[in-house]
Amino acid sequence: MRKRRVLSLTLAILLSLCLSGCENDGKERDGGVKEITELTVCMDSSSELVDWANFFSDLQRACRGRNLPVKLKAVTFPESAAERESKISAVQTEIMAGKGPDLFFVSCYDPLLYPPQQQLFMEPERVMQAGVFLRLDELLEQSRTLDLSQCNETVMEAGRREEGRFLLPVSYEIPLVILDGSMLKDTESAQMTAQDAVDSGDELVGQAFRSTVFASCSAMFGKLADYDAGKLLISQEELSKGMKLLCSMPEESGFTSGLLAYGTANYAFSAQAFLRENAAPVCMAVCNNTGGVTATVTQFAAINSNTDNPETAFSVLEALLSEELQGAGSWRFGSTGIGLSVNDSLMQDMMNQHPYAGAEGFDDRQVTAEEAGKIQKICSMVNAVNFKTELDGDLYALYLACRGRPDSEIEAEVKEAYRKMLMKVAE
Repeated sequence: MRKRRVLSLTLAILLSLCLSGCENDGKERDGGVKEITELTVCMDSSSELVDWANFFSDLQRACRGRNLPVKLKAVTFPESAAERESKISAVQTEIMAGKGPDLFFVSCYDPLLYPPQQQLFMEPERVMQAGVFLRLDELLEQSRTLDLSQCNETVMEAGRREEGRFLLPVSYEIPLVILDGSMLKDTESAQMTAQDAVDSGDELVGQAFRSTVFASCSAMFGKLADYDAGKLLISQEELSKGMKLLCSMPEESGFTSGLLAYGTANYAFSAQAFLRENAAPVCMAVCNNTGGVTATVTQFAAINSNTDNPETAFSVLEALLSEELQGAGSWRFGSTGIGLSVNDSLMQDMMNQHPYAGAEGFDDRQVTAEEAGKIQKICSMVNAVNFKTELDGDLYALYLACRGRPDSEIEAEVKEAYRKMLMKVAE
């Protein structure tokens, strides 16, 4: 598990930053003085590697380059759990009172963080349902810079409801493994479901699947819940079967010579995985029970429906989501470990900024176009998308409870876990 390490000094610097926008594009007040719009941007991430102070400076610079007549103020959350919860509660109260930040650029809940960390929006889909976010369709139609056709279409659809699009996923995770093909019984298969991993009879494949999925069990299934209907989209029987299959696979005990890398793509698909001596790397998708890949949104952007300046807020959102900010500089998807960029054109660049680049013992070789194409192919297999929520934490806790237990006891654990998950979705 990862431990959050956010420097208080960085936050202090961040909170003190603001932008005095250019005046040649603003509305004129009486007397010909240009009007500057003040906007508040709420920024937060579950990754301890994000340098928010530099990112906010980059955002300011991008707004200046676009001649946006804005003055930006940052809202972030403290490191201390108690102070963080207090600040989040205050912001939530402002939103319910018809106020709050104009823009949000925030993380989803991460069940693997220790200690657990509250997020501003623990259930983004339920928040969309409640009308907290502004509908973006008309603004997107008029945009000259935001082209969603360059993004993973299936992942982007996660921000849409029947009434329209209310949030924009910014990053996501997909599960995969990289294996030494010389040690595989079958090198033709480029994907595997839980059932495939068990049926293969290949200990390495089973070990790889379990090692990848145990901390993100939703990867075995498709979409978990329908918050509009207040119901789970997986049955208790499906959950029970998945847990039994997972627990029947061999456990990973340290990296074997055949298991080169595993986990979410931003970590697993690191350049050094291709450098192991005597390895013939095979990149294999970890699939859900339909044979597709389940993606998990980790970061998203949205506009507060309470904002008094939706057009200006959207202009800042365009700057925030530009390749200038998302593809380089302080955000750097790969190096922050936050996930894959939804912008497909940034994928190879992201992989060349992987978390281990330059670390002791790892070669810093750049990923080739052929290697990048392998992950692009897996990304195209995404057929289900979840936002990380407490349901992921429930599945992780369920796996830990089922680990090493006979099938009869697994069924009892699943029954109780399923009941609790149902209650959460139906609230």
